[in-house]
Amino acid sequence: PEPASPPPPVSRGQRFFLHGPFPSPVLTPRGLLSPRTRPASREQFPESSAQLIERLIDKLQRGGSSKSRLRHAQELAQHLAGVSGAEALSAYSHCERRRVLPLLCSWLQNEDDHVHRDCLLLQAAFSCLANLACLGGPRQLLDHILVGLLVSTLRATRAPSNQRAALACLLNLGQDAACVQLLRSAQAELPLKLLARIHDAELRATANTVLRLFQEVPDSTLQISLKTMRSKCKPEQQLAALHGMARFLAALTPSSSKAEDVREAAAALELCEREEVVPMLLKWFDSEPNIDKILQLQ
Repeated sequence: PEPASPPPPVSRGQRFFLHGPFPSPVLTPRGLLSPRTRPASREQFPESSAQLIERLIDKLQRGGSSKSRLRHAQELAQHLAGVSGAEALSAYSHCERRRVLPLLCSWLQNEDDHVHRDCLLLQAAFSCLANLACLGGPRQLLDHILVGLLVSTLRATRAPSNQRAALACLLNLGQDAACVQLLRSAQAELPLKLLARIHDAELRATANTVLRLFQEVPDSTLQISLKTMRSKCKPEQQLAALHGMARFLAALTPSSSKAEDVREAAAALELCEREEVVPMLLKWFDSEPNIDKILQLQ
């Protein structure tokens, strides 16, 4: 049977093209290979989009030097920025099935080297994410590691090129309600609000655009967290809900000069009072099994 079609892409997706000294995204004809690498008895045909992507993913999965990994990641990002039609669906399916983004993220775990200073590999990974969101549903591409990288990069004030790449992703992810809720749970809005007030005009304008996209999605973080806390689910799920509630409340700005921020904070306070959040939390923490479970999870 034919593989299922990928979920629909974001409707107003913007491709993210990298800038730098790396291979062109134009497909490489096999006939241009050197005589030492070209099979003498095989006819030479131009490489299809699917073949190019498979070849690049194969090379990425084999690892190699940091320079070769960067080169292949950049070439893949540039190719994803240009595909369309049936090739776009195929490209999305290949990258999702072979878990390209988790692979790239596995090389970006050192925040000092990859997040807080401009990093071409991080920018290539974000370019892949931004471009894949234009080819198929973005929520299937996200996990907690990638979301954490995006939010950490938004806070990396000494790495503006990284921030531009992260914001390019959020311009697309912000059009998907499920992605917005996931980013909210990781407290992405606070660094976005800080970027929306900085001197860099490009970063400031893009951050404000992303915030407007976020505002189009009703924020249900607090409601969902409260429902989970009152349910009979596992203590670790309740703990995750508690973290989400804390992040949501920490991101509120009741003293903001913007009326919508003040209204949002007031509505959250009214909901917490109506739901008797403080007594509920005290009762929850007073449960010895919950405390024991929390200590095991830390």
